[in-house]
Amino acid sequence: MSCAYLRAALVAWLSLSSGTAAAQNQEDFARNLLREGDYYRAITVYKELAFFAPTPEEQDRHRYTIGKAYRLAQRHDLAIATLAPLLARQQLPPTLRASAHLQLALGYLGNQVPALAELELQQAAALGEQARASLFLGVLRLEASKDAEAAAFFAAAAREGDEPTRYLALQLEQRARLAADLPHRSPPLAAIFSALLPGAGQVYVGHTADALQAFGFTGAFGFATYLAYERDRERGGSYLLTGIAGSITAIFYAANVYGAARTARYFNERQRELFLGDLRRRSLAIDF
Repeated sequence: MSCAYLRAALVAWLSLSSGTAAAQNQEDFARNLLREGDYYRAITVYKELAFFAPTPEEQDRHRYTIGKAYRLAQRHDLAIATLAPLLARQQLPPTLRASAHLQLALGYLGNQVPALAELELQQAAALGEQARASLFLGVLRLEASKDAEAAAFFAAAAREGDEPTRYLALQLEQRARLAADLPHRSPPLAAIFSALLPGAGQVYVGHTADALQAFGFTGAFGFATYLAYERDRERGGSYLLTGIAGSITAIFYAANVYGAARTARYFNERQRELFLGDLRRRSLAIDF
């Protein structure tokens, strides 16, 4: 009887060992897929690992990686949907919780919800992810046009982070300084130019077609106002036609001045958005 029990125990141990080895091999495979950028295949394997995980701790670890893989695949909505419920678990280890807050912050950053991203970054920093949290707080400050604050956050990340974080922080700090040198057009100056000569502000910004349109409409209605004035003066009338034409001219003139300032603001926003769009894509592609 003892031999039968011993044989059964040996079979059970071998089955358990082979199952553990198979799971380890599967996890190694999923990790390799993730490293190669084959995110959706990696997610499929990690979902299977999470489903068959023998302990809640292992299940949480695999779900975290699924959320991270969704973030790297730029499916930020699915990353948020995966990581937010995970963070609701009270039993989550502090290290995993800190990393999950960081990944969730990047999900919100990718979905352009800066307020929630900042909140999650502060939570990550409080749990020990100060350097990486500082890195992405700097990105948020850049997007808010607070270049000096962004540079300070990047400098802090470079001081406190590991080698990859330090390298990236120094790169981003340099790019933050470049943000101050982006092409810029002054909205007040554009408005003054167009007030002096309709369309001149649009030329200053680089919108030649808008300049021709502003000059053409304002000039045409200005000339029409002059003709209406001459007609009313010759006839000794009430200058009603002059008033109507002058009002239309004034509307086009004011629109020309306002449009020049607005075009300059749009130019500045566009330059910054192009700069930050590239920066955001580079930041969100980081695998850690």
